[in-house]
Amino acid sequence: MDYSQLKTGVEKIEMPEEMQERIIQKCRSASMQKMEGINMNTPMFSNRKKIAVIEIAAAFCLCMAVAVSAAVQGGYFRDITNWTGAVTGEAYEQATEEIEVRATVEQETLCLTATILVPDSAPYRELEALLLGRYKIVDAAGNVLAEGKGDDAFTITESEVVIPLSLEGLASGSYKLAVSSFVGTKKADQPLEISGNWECSFTVQ
Repeated sequence: MDYSQLKTGVEKIEMPEEMQERIIQKCRSASMQKMEGINMNTPMFSNRKKIAVIEIAAAFCLCMAVAVSAAVQGGYFRDITNWTGAVTGEAYEQATEEIEVRATVEQETLCLTATILVPDSAPYRELEALLLGRYKIVDAAGNVLAEGKGDDAFTITESEVVIPLSLEGLASGSYKLAVSSFVGTKKADQPLEISGNWECSFTVQ
């Protein structure tokens, strides 16, 4: 696999353009350094070249895998644009590993506790409150019983926020809450959608 094929592979991965470019440049640099160490004047160059190319491809792939792994494990900002391409806002994506959720039931209310695991990192250090974004309630058979978005923002206290969700009309049984986004807020700032995939189970008595 040559550089152009590896570059194409990186570009197919869904991530911001600037992140793709950083990965490509970093891996290309590592490959070039490896190539510069080859002595092209030796009689055995042709065989050594084949071995070197294999080593370079392997090093490139390893570098790309490590870089991509690091990239997809953390969240990132994405510009929101309108139909003309003008930037109208921003969103924060792939935040699954940065927020932990758990649920408890009190009478007919589901109390969803969201804990920010990296409170000193952007964008969390700037936020004052969170509201529940898109969510679904699913039964044991996988049927979607309810879905929607939260209406109210709740204050973040010591990196945690408790969001109540009505369970009125839900029969006794075991369920799963699936959340695909939260919305972070701060006075005078535009709300920030924070997307990821969070799930927690709960039981209604």
